Formats: sequence, C-alpha cells, structure tokens
Amino acid sequence: PAVLYGDDMTIVAADKHFSRLVRMRANWTCERCGKYHGHNTGALDCSHFYGRGSTSTRWHHQNAVAHCYGCHAYLGSRPVEFEDWMRKRSGDDVVDRLLYIHHLRVKIPNSDWRIISADLLAQTKVMQCGDQFETPAIILLAIDHADKMKRLRAGGL
Repeated sequence: PAVLYGDDMTIVAADKHFSRLVRMRANWTCERCGKYHGHNTGALDCSHFYGRGSTSTRWHHQNAVAHCYGCHAYLGSRPVEFEDWMRKRSGDDVVDRLLYIHHLRVKIPNSDWRIISADLLAQTKVMQCGDQFETPAIILLAIDHADKMKRLRAGGL
C-alpha cells in the first residue's frame, strides 16, 4: 500500500476502506441530492468536511459523507454552504467538535497506519448498508492525547 509522508495526499488502503464505510453507511445514496448510485460504482464519493490532509479528522466517522460527483464538487467549492449543510445534517455540536479536533496536533506514526487500515477493513466485513461505523480506536486515543497536551500547555487539566 501507499504510504503518506507529510502533507502528501496519497490514497492509502485505510482511505479506501474508510470511503467504502462512508458510502455503505449512506446505503450507496448521495446524502445531499438523494440519488442512489449502486454498490461499488465510482459515481459516489467519500466527501470529507475537513480534507484528508488533517490527520485528526481524516478517518473520523463524523467528518465524511457520501456525495455524488456533482454534489461533492458543488459543496467542495462552497465551504460556507458545506458547513451550513453539515450543521443541518449533523448538528452544531458535531461540527463544532470536528472543528476542535481538526485543529489539534495529532500525530499518527506511519507504522500505525496498518492498524487503522485493518480496523476499517474489519468493519467493512461486518457492516450492513445503512449501519453506522466507528472511528478507529487508535485515532480516538491520539485525539485524546492531543487534547490533554493542549490543555496542559494552556495550564489546566
């Protein structure tokens, strides 16, 4: 599998598994326009609210939705409208939490990417269309650690 270094946007195995989970959760239907696209078609994208360049939210289950190419391009070029859409879909609390997580300094060593990929792949094997899935535990631990470090630097815990 490809390996991501720095800000390189190479698609790794974990991205492919995550994308499948997002599209399965949406039952292969665009979450904006409602059009069904069928299993395993390239017509439905995994659309990240905060881009894949942010390690903290890259594989976070609340940071991605299924969009057809047209809706993905439309909202991707209109960030304010995308945020409004996400707030209506997921709620202010979720979007505000994603913003906080997005700005944390989360470090995931490349050696842990196989664990993330394996976690996401295992979820694809048991998930049914329409089911929810979970952010990999190793990501949640890294977010928790970064949150604690931020609060320590700010002088409170």
